[in-house]
Amino acid sequence: MHLAYLLALFCGIIFTAHSAFATIEAADNGNIPLLAKTASKAGTGLTLEKVIATALTQSPRLQGVQKSTNAARSARDQAGAWPNPEIGVGAENFAGSGPYGSFTSAELNYGVSQQLPITGKLDARKAIAEAGVSRATLDEEAARLDVIRDTTIAFMAVVAAEESVYLATEQKELAADVLQSVSRRVGAAAAPLIQRSRSEVEYATAILALDKASRERDISRHALAAIIGQDVFEASLAKEVFYEIEKPAPLANLRPDDPLIDRLRQDSTLAQARARIELEQANALPDPRVSVGVREFQATDDRALLVSLAMPIPIFDLNGGNIEKARQEALRTELDNKQASRDRTAEVSRAHARLMRSFVEVNTLKNSILPSATQAFRLSREGYTAGRFPYLEVLDAQRSLFLARQQKIDALREFHTAKAELTRLIAKAPAKPSQSGEHHAE
Repeated sequence: MHLAYLLALFCGIIFTAHSAFATIEAADNGNIPLLAKTASKAGTGLTLEKVIATALTQSPRLQGVQKSTNAARSARDQAGAWPNPEIGVGAENFAGSGPYGSFTSAELNYGVSQQLPITGKLDARKAIAEAGVSRATLDEEAARLDVIRDTTIAFMAVVAAEESVYLATEQKELAADVLQSVSRRVGAAAAPLIQRSRSEVEYATAILALDKASRERDISRHALAAIIGQDVFEASLAKEVFYEIEKPAPLANLRPDDPLIDRLRQDSTLAQARARIELEQANALPDPRVSVGVREFQATDDRALLVSLAMPIPIFDLNGGNIEKARQEALRTELDNKQASRDRTAEVSRAHARLMRSFVEVNTLKNSILPSATQAFRLSREGYTAGRFPYLEVLDAQRSLFLARQQKIDALREFHTAKAELTRLIAKAPAKPSQSGEHHAE
């Protein structure tokens, strides 16, 4: 009877190992390594396109940039306005002595004066404001592309975190089954006590890994909610796109002939800086002031026309300091643009390298490492069943298999992150920049 009991325990452990292997092997035969019991069904949940559309509609950052564009347009409307005319009223020759002692001898003057901006100031202000509108419009389009990039990265981060939770859950359940089986063997004196200790450590480690994965999932969901303008994000996500990758194009093919939107933003900033030079040069020449009025003589009840022209003489203030300041700022803007272009080229190279590296890593894991790890787990299970290996060999093979599956999830997330960043870096300027309130998801 004792022999029959031990045989039953041994068969139970074999069945547990076989079931664990079957679950893992079945999960890794497909492209989507989800836990069969707990994973969400493929095809359900919000797609990436829908989440991006929500972000473009609700993002506070994008709405704020749109207000800046409206402000730039208002500044352009104001830039062409003339100075307001001035109305003046005055009285002379009264409250004095002799014949000028009463108000009847007073002379009343009233008229209108107008400063004439004929020295190019209005044109320079208009040029500055027009460049500001161009920059603000391009900034709005760039912010839209930034939201698409950040939403894509956050979306993939949530999917990756959820897949890690599924994987950690599976690992915890398998560790619990192993601990239960090993405990029965140790209790029957069929296995040394150290095997149960190792199984307990493995189970505790699996619990910690699941807790960490769950926290990372919550953090990633909060990050996605913040990007799309929501307080919380609890909807399920469609995960097919996470596993859809394609070989990146060569770096040489990523040099677009059309100007990049970031390059046009730099050009508009430089145009605005150069227009400020013209404004300061125009400010060196004062504007004339013309006055037209009427003088009324109280003593005779007569009236006379008054006309005057005033022109400041530019002797002491030639605005030289402001002109030189504007020139230096324009030179700095030009140099900053050159450095930004070089930095962007380097960022494109780095993002492309990350994209290629993660693509190779995903394919290596899928086609080589994961099959080998699966086979190693199978062989260790068969060796344990035949009594050639201790169960620790099975645990090590199991750990290696789960590690490879987690590496695949991480590599897929890295691929999509690098792809989103690279797409943003080489984004071309639209034929006609989007107007406020007219945004659509790509």
